[in-house]
Amino acid sequence: MADTHTQILSALTGALTESAILRPGSSEFENNNGAYFSAFEKEITPSFIAKPASAKEVQDLIRALRPYLLDGLVQVAVRGTGGTPFAGSANIQNGVTIDLRGLKGINVGEETVEVGSGETWKTVYTELEKHGLTTAGGRVGRVGVAGLALGGTLTRTKYKITLKLSRRQVGSPCSQAALVLSATPSWSLRLFSHLETWSGQVRKTTQTSGLLSGAV
Repeated sequence: MADTHTQILSALTGALTESAILRPGSSEFENNNGAYFSAFEKEITPSFIAKPASAKEVQDLIRALRPYLLDGLVQVAVRGTGGTPFAGSANIQNGVTIDLRGLKGINVGEETVEVGSGETWKTVYTELEKHGLTTAGGRVGRVGVAGLALGGTLTRTKYKITLKLSRRQVGSPCSQAALVLSATPSWSLRLFSHLETWSGQVRKTTQTSGLLSGAV
C-alpha cells in the first residue's frame, strides 16, 4: 500500500498538471516558497505547493484532497499574495500550500468589479482608473485582494463571494468550511465613481490664553 506522501501526490496529479505541483528541491519550489513578505513564512516548508489556474482547478483540487483532510492525513494552507507576516498564515509545514496567485482577472461591471484572488490592489486600482472608478480596498498596492478581504478592512464595505464550494465537496467540519472561504477564486467588490470619494485629514488646533497655537 502506498504511503501517505505518495497518495497525496497522486491526488494532486489527478487534479492539476504536473507543472502546477511544486516539490522541495526544485528551483521553482524554492523561488515560490521564498517569495513571501515575511521571513517567518519562508522558513516553513510544505510537502507540496499546488498552483491552480482556474476556479475549476480549485474545485478539483479540494475535492481530490477531501478524504485525506477528513482523515487528518494532510493539512492545507491557502496563499493569496503572501503578505500576512505571521508564520502559518499562508503556508503549512509538511502539508499542501495552495497558491492562488495564478487566479487572475479583473472584470468591471455596472455596479461591481469581479477580481481574481491572485490580483493585488495595485492592479485593481490601475484597471479601475481607466474607467473613472474605484473601490474600497487596500492602501498598499502590493497587498493581495484575497488576504485583505478575509483579514478585514478599514471600511464597512461588504465583500461578496462570487463562487462557493459546498461543504459537501470538502467536508462538514468548520475548519473545512474555512478552507472553502479561503480558497475562493474571485471576489465581487462594489464600485464608486471617483467623484463620490474623498480622503484627507482633519486637524484640530488649540489656543491657549494669550498665545496662538504654534507661536514660539
